[in-house]
Amino acid sequence: MSSLSKENNQKLNKVIETCLLAGIESVLIENLKDQPPVVRGINDDRTCLILSNEDVPDFGQDVVIGLSRMRDLRSRANVLATNADFEMSFDLNAKNEVSVLGFKSAKGKTQFRCASPSIIKAPKAVNDEEHAIIAINKEDVQTINAAAKAMSAKTFTLLCKKNGEGKYEAFIEFYDTNQDVFSIKVADDIDFIDPSAKATFVYYYMSDIFLSLIRQIQGALPETETSFPLIVGKGGTLRLIINNHVIILVPQTNTQGD
Repeated sequence: MSSLSKENNQKLNKVIETCLLAGIESVLIENLKDQPPVVRGINDDRTCLILSNEDVPDFGQDVVIGLSRMRDLRSRANVLATNADFEMSFDLNAKNEVSVLGFKSAKGKTQFRCASPSIIKAPKAVNDEEHAIIAINKEDVQTINAAAKAMSAKTFTLLCKKNGEGKYEAFIEFYDTNQDVFSIKVADDIDFIDPSAKATFVYYYMSDIFLSLIRQIQGALPETETSFPLIVGKGGTLRLIINNHVIILVPQTNTQGD
């Protein structure tokens, strides 16, 4: 087996943590020639995906690893990971694919069989240009989560409205089954990538993943930072940065109140 450096071990742990927060159980990690390592995957409902080349573990040039059963992987590694002499290693098959991850310390050892990359469906790109950036105040995260719980809302609306002063404001709204609405203003002014393309918009997303992600982002923010960005694409994709990885929420049809 080849050893995985401590730095790459930490990067792999962050990838696993990020994917589980987003409900993504299967990913590909590729290190193709002349390109930085990339991680990509999508959840079973196809409502959320990861596509990132920052802080991705490097298993070696032209090596590919397929990971599924992510919760089992995290649990198995965590049994030994707290030991000071913890080591992670990996085996390659004839196709230069990681077939097995090994975990070892003085206390014990175990392994985890990886998935065949050929069975993991993961988008290679998202063709949706960035359109607008909404700065979410970290103090609003608690209100957003409480509102979603109060309304028992499976989805939420992200909308941009133009006020009487000509500014574009952002709101997050939750509806219950009686069509009652809980509306929260999250930005007094939206930053458009192209100022000439300012326009109102309305998009819908699944609530559970979004709430999980913003709680994690809020908790990790330095005390000196008061907000974090939501990046809206021209086609409605919603991007968040968590653990330096890009998580993308896919817009849904309007199911408010279902």
